[in-house]
Amino acid sequence: MSGISSLAYQKKTCQKAIIKHLYRYLLPQKLGQSEPDGTWIILEFNKNNCAVGPASGLLAGYLGIIIRMFRDIPIMFESWKNVPADTKTKFYESKIKRHFLVDDGRDKDFVLASAARKWKDARHTLFHEFYRWDLPLEENLQNYPKCRGIPENDWAVYVQYRRKEKTQKISQKNSQNRAKLKAPHTLGSKSLARKKHELEMRDGRTYSRGEMYAVSHKKPNGSFINEDAYNNNKKLQAAIKDSVSENEAFQKVFGKEKHGYVRSMGLGVTPSQINRSTRSTSSSAESEQIKEMQEEINALKEKNSKIDELTQAIIFLTQKDKARTKEIELLMQMQNFSGRQGLESPADGRRSSESSYRIGDNGTSGGTN
Repeated sequence: MSGISSLAYQKKTCQKAIIKHLYRYLLPQKLGQSEPDGTWIILEFNKNNCAVGPASGLLAGYLGIIIRMFRDIPIMFESWKNVPADTKTKFYESKIKRHFLVDDGRDKDFVLASAARKWKDARHTLFHEFYRWDLPLEENLQNYPKCRGIPENDWAVYVQYRRKEKTQKISQKNSQNRAKLKAPHTLGSKSLARKKHELEMRDGRTYSRGEMYAVSHKKPNGSFINEDAYNNNKKLQAAIKDSVSENEAFQKVFGKEKHGYVRSMGLGVTPSQINRSTRSTSSSAESEQIKEMQEEINALKEKNSKIDELTQAIIFLTQKDKARTKEIELLMQMQNFSGRQGLESPADGRRSSESSYRIGDNGTSGGTN
């Protein structure tokens, strides 16, 4: 067996071994029937549509292996955008949907975004491993990576692209940006979204972007990876307290987000997506606040209504009490008047009787004979 054939056989065997390992590791999560292995691996996605859970790590490992082969997605394209859509779809259908339970919507977007990053990194690594700037072009073309199973023509096209002045400027700028990265994360091959999911499942609460920055830049002993990471986190936490949102705080400390990338959120999350989420959250908060205010207004109206009822009742009772008071006073006056009338009548009668039978001075009565 030739060297190239042997390597191809090893890669094919390795790919099958990875698939078998995936199924064996996630046996409790298998579902349904598929060809040819008879099972699918279930992928779990968070609200930002980033793959999380154990299966996400296995997907990443599997993608890394098949992408580095450059069979499904050749190395010759200038960028991922130049890869034909049908090539990406064929790769997704044959290599991903064959083994993983995913849809053709947001799941596909995430998987292809992950594949794009691995494809870009693999090309970069391969070029610096096999291309030497001190050698002439012809010699570099002859020294194409045969051991990786890459066609000579594909390598020649890719080398021509890398030698372009525009490409070299971009590469130089990227190298300078990487050199400025003084606070690398400490998660290794584990994605930030997966780490966040693990912490939230363990602690039963949501972890914010600010918290995840600290988590992703700390060592296992809890200390920060370096002084730059410590200072960045200190500035970030202070900015969060003084800002309207965490998004605003991140921009204050780290600058504007790059196109298609959001710090401390994981692969596939874009600035526009976060802005929509922030606006939605803000709108939801405002709606909730309006709802609470309306409930308070209704409660006050109900309270005022009860106060009005009590006031009317008090007025009614007061008026009724006044009426009763007047009635009592009138009855008392009538009783007093009747009492006086009763006392005067007997006295007057006695006085009439006495005058009728009064004896005169001569000793005779006052009556007539």
